[in-house]
Amino acid sequence: MIKIAISEAQKKAVQKYMKEKLKRIPLDVPIQKYDEIKEKANSLNIGVNTYIKKLIDEDLNSK
Repeated sequence: MIKIAISEAQKKAVQKYMKEKLKRIPLDVPIQKYDEIKEKANSLNIGVNTYIKKLIDEDLNSK
């Protein structure tokens, strides 16, 4: 794994962007359900977060 040095200015810029442009949505699911979600995401070669966002986008665009 390659480690890249990140300056304090870069860290602050990322934090500022995230605070201004993103909203976190905590999601609690039973462990068994999470395992199912993770398995499906892995089968699509994407992460759980990406999979959930994809499903939300598809739902919102279907209306």
